Amino acid sequence: KVAVLDSGIDPNHPDIKASIVKAKNFTEDPDFIDHHGHGTHVASTIAGSGEASGGKNKGVAPGAELLIGKVLNNQGSGGSSGIIDAMEWAVQEKADVVSMSIGSEEPSDGTDPLSQAVNNLSDTSNTLFVIAAGNAGPDKRTIAAPGAAEKALTVGAVDKSANEFLANFSSRGPVINNFRAKPEITAPGVAIVAARAAGTTMGTAVDNYYTSANGTSMATPHVSGAAAILKQRHPDWSGDHIKQVLTGTAV
Repeated sequence: KVAVLDSGIDPNHPDIKASIVKAKNFTEDPDFIDHHGHGTHVASTIAGSGEASGGKNKGVAPGAELLIGKVLNNQGSGGSSGIIDAMEWAVQEKADVVSMSIGSEEPSDGTDPLSQAVNNLSDTSNTLFVIAAGNAGPDKRTIAAPGAAEKALTVGAVDKSANEFLANFSSRGPVINNFRAKPEITAPGVAIVAARAAGTTMGTAVDNYYTSANGTSMATPHVSGAAAILKQRHPDWSGDHIKQVLTGTAV
């Protein structure tokens, strides 16, 4: 069970409509519908069936169940209190993984409220928080909140070339003020084709059902999907154990 805390979901998209088990709105928008496009793209990278593309654009873990927490409004922004409420809700709903392709505009040392909430919830549950590093690269010390959280599995972005070069925009560590190493892992985040929410223009449209986008936001759900597969195979593993295995075996 993977919670996606983002801009909501297009509940009628063929690739993900069968995967959604619960959705809740934590914004001042009237509903959990994704009118931005970001959340639907991310969710389908995790659990999309690829139905609208004959299976071509399926996600990493198409068997995963999705909990959708809308924490970003239709303009793509959201407040810390709503995000923390959604994180607590996801843990209460027994999410095995919480995928957060969101981040603050400024770098953080991990003492901010969002990062502290990640640490506290990680300590008191078996949930793994997989969080984007941010798109403030190539400068160093640009890891944003809540990706600066010590307990988070923080994800940077590489391209899809054979060499998997680090994307220029991907935020770099170390974390400001304390020199902790972040991100701990990278995944593809350049020209990622995934579900396009109805009526949205995020990214570069491929067709009515898909759009291509760049960002550590796109890399994060690849790792969330990998974590879901590991949890399925090893249901007794804690979130921290999954984090250690993923980072310890990544090439």
